[in-house]
Order: sequence, then structure tokens, then C-alpha cells
Amino acid sequence: VNYRTTRQILRWAMALLGEEAYDDLDDGTDEQNDSTYYSHLNGLPPVVCAADNAQEQFAVLADQVKQWINDGIEPEAIGVIARTRRELDGARAALAKADVTNLIMGREIPKGDGVRLGSMHRMKGLEFMAVAVINVDDDTVPAHWELTDKSADEVQHRVDLMRERCLLYVACTRARDHLWVGWSGKPSRFLGPMLGD
Repeated sequence: VNYRTTRQILRWAMALLGEEAYDDLDDGTDEQNDSTYYSHLNGLPPVVCAADNAQEQFAVLADQVKQWINDGIEPEAIGVIARTRRELDGARAALAKADVTNLIMGREIPKGDGVRLGSMHRMKGLEFMAVAVINVDDDTVPAHWELTDKSADEVQHRVDLMRERCLLYVACTRARDHLWVGWSGKPSRFLGPMLGD
């Protein structure tokens, strides 16, 4: 039973993992699908944003974050997540232009008011009422620089892809009530099941 997120977000995030079997670390495998986990929380389905370019994606992101704040969500309960920290610059600029205070998550959890921004690795273990995952395009998620060339080692290539897939799953399940996923260009191959591909 999942107590962190709504069943709509959980079902959507489980689709990211695909129809894979995972080593359960206990002399067997564990089938992961949307019937394996259950949430008692009910909510809205995740929102996806296919933008023509990065500037458009960040403008829509800023509008969404402002809407969450206007709906009564405290800025500190909103997380903006990217594959790497360096990708947060455009989101941070768009939020500042929209007069939304924001803070980058470093080694320490920052004190003070503001929307929290961090990399997928940094946000592990945290929870927010609302989460926006940005730059979920196929060049960034999976991170091409983290993938072993398939012709060099096909098994390691599959392992690398699964690690990237799981990282996106973790990012999306930081959301308790609201999830927004955006990209420009070609969407991540991991989003195929949710986009009807």
C-alpha cells in the first residue's frame, strides 16, 4: 500500500516502469505493475506539457506553479525536478520572472520561503504536495551520457536504461497530490505508454 501519493499519480508512474520483472533481492523476481501497489488517496490525473521549445515549457511551468500557489499550496510544498541541477536554470529564471520565490536544493535542505528546485537524485526521499518534472525529453531522460553503448555491452545498456527509468519514476512519485511533467522536442521514450505511443 502506497501512502505517499494518489492512485492516479501512482498508476501513471507505475506505467513508466513498463512490463519488467525486477530482482526482489530474495532469491526471486518481483513483477511490478499497477495491480502490485495500491493507494487509498484519490486525486487528479497528472498533467503533461509538450512545448515547442524550452522557453515555452518554462513559461507554462511558471503558470502552473503560480496556479498551485493561488490554489493554496504553500511554495515550500512545491518541488521542481530536473534530471540534473544545471537544467534548473531556465525554470528558476521563469519562476523569478513570474515573481515566484525559489530555492535550489543543495546538500542541505534550504531554510526559508520558496519553491524547492533540485535534481532527480537530490529529491530522492522527499515529498511535496505538488511536483513539476521538467525537460523529460528523449535526449535528457534517459540521460544519453549515462548509457553504455548498446553495441559495446547490450546487457549493461539495458541496466543503464532501467536505472534511468527508475530515476524518473522516483521523481514523479515525490508528488502527493499534483504532478506536472513537461518537455520540449521529442518526449522521453519512457512516456510512451502514457502518451498512447
